[in-house]
Amino acid sequence: MFDIIIFWAIALFAGLILFGFPVHLVLFGANRIRARKDPAKKKYRWSLLIIHLCLFFLVLLVAVGSIPEFLHYKAQAKQTEAKSNLGAIYVAYQAYYDDHHTFPTAPLIRQGNTAYNCLKAVGWEPNPRNIRYTYVCMGKAAFWPGWDQGQPAPKEPCPPGIITGATRDSFTIAACGDIDNDGFMDVWTFDDAKHLKNVMDDVRDIDVRDSMINPPAQPAAPAAAWGTRQ
Repeated sequence: MFDIIIFWAIALFAGLILFGFPVHLVLFGANRIRARKDPAKKKYRWSLLIIHLCLFFLVLLVAVGSIPEFLHYKAQAKQTEAKSNLGAIYVAYQAYYDDHHTFPTAPLIRQGNTAYNCLKAVGWEPNPRNIRYTYVCMGKAAFWPGWDQGQPAPKEPCPPGIITGATRDSFTIAACGDIDNDGFMDVWTFDDAKHLKNVMDDVRDIDVRDSMINPPAQPAAPAAAWGTRQ
């Protein structure tokens, strides 16, 4: 949060310098006309202009260098949606289990004459104005960006290898979305044991599964311990 404030402060300062430069240039021209007979004054005015330009470019470089960090924090803020919604879905699933003594075990659950998807059936529905992820249960997209406007569900809501499902006493749900439009998915899973996992991290553009399956080279003893956990 502090870094974002610093970024915007620098950007504001750069903007003030940028918009102040034309005014400074006009004043510089007027002073040049008035001070033609005073070389010392002319040199002083030129110095002010050069200082203004150097300061502007320095602040601009710092601001541009801060942009990647700003985008990183912005993407992290978007991940809050998935974590918050998956937590709410977990609560809804537990309430459904208390009432029916089972978790939803099919993509569509019939209640009376109406069939609901496995998230709607437990009483959960996202805010359509603030949804960047596709929420998946039983291998099917239940809610996705634009679902409330009639947009079709994505054919492949999550990357291959992301498994969601449920039995009578267990479930795994997922949230998948390209939150920074770089073609790399951000994937979160949550299960009945309250294991929240960022399986693929779009903020750092890494596949956490690969780092789990193929850990970095380690000494012999730690490597054996890793194999035991698997």
